[in-house]
Amino acid sequence: MPDESREPADPIAAFLACRRFAVVGASNHPLKFGGKVLAAYRRAGREVFAVNPREAEVQGSPCYPTLLALPERVEAVSIVTPPSVSERIVMEAAQAGARFVWLQPGAESAKAIAGGSATVRILDDSGRLFSRRGSSWTLVASDIRVLAVQQGTTS
Repeated sequence: MPDESREPADPIAAFLACRRFAVVGASNHPLKFGGKVLAAYRRAGREVFAVNPREAEVQGSPCYPTLLALPERVEAVSIVTPPSVSERIVMEAAQAGARFVWLQPGAESAKAIAGGSATVRILDDSGRLFSRRGSSWTLVASDIRVLAVQQGTTS
């Protein structure tokens, strides 16, 4: 069993090695990032759930209003929402038992990073990995080459 208290040597690989994913901000619009990310996971054969409180179905599959409403626990969450929404979603991801959160471009904010818990690692779109250290978040890796999900989804 992996030691989840240690930082992964390759956070991107660790994120993509998870079994189940959720895309918060999933979209039916093929040109929106929430639509692109969801489609990329599916093309790569990933088990992925769409989360968007405004949709009942996204890209032909059920869509859930929150991470807590998912039928199964996900390990990794891609967030494609405005920063003010991301702040709430990071906390919800921890409550739902996720191990990783990836703040996709435009979703990141200092408050979202500060809102996580000790059980969640947060990747942001500039290639930084944050992890809880006591009562504060610490940058534990930087200059990670963060590839768009559509470019880096092979196992």
